Amino acid sequence: MAFDWKDYHILADELESSNCDAKKRTSINRSYYSAYCVARDLLIDNGAYVDANNKEIINSATSKAHSEVKNTYKDLSFHCKRGDKNLGLQIFKRLNRLRDKRNMVDYQKSFSNLQFEANKCLIDSKFVLDNVENFL
Repeated sequence: MAFDWKDYHILADELESSNCDAKKRTSINRSYYSAYCVARDLLIDNGAYVDANNKEIINSATSKAHSEVKNTYKDLSFHCKRGDKNLGLQIFKRLNRLRDKRNMVDYQKSFSNLQFEANKCLIDSKFVLDNVENFL
């Protein structure tokens, strides 16, 4: 049975309300991964690639895939005339912001406004989850 990446968003929502910084940081991490994995899988399932190199990177289990997935939504908006341009750009921006915040909470010892950022990441993740299928 295939894992439903949206379950990470549900977990992130539960963790975000905690008073524990580790849980809030984990909420940001899971918010990112729910949005990223759903966005990636939709590209793969729909064969929505810019070119052969793009396809290879998106299908890889490397860190390059993360940048490639978000950039593909931007590229498809501009170059391939696929989907709503503004929606594709919003998906790109939100995946980019989620990845930046995920990297910060996973690698930085200090992180300010943790509650605010965890909530913002939940909002960004939900936007991607709610709209990515409409783009493709």
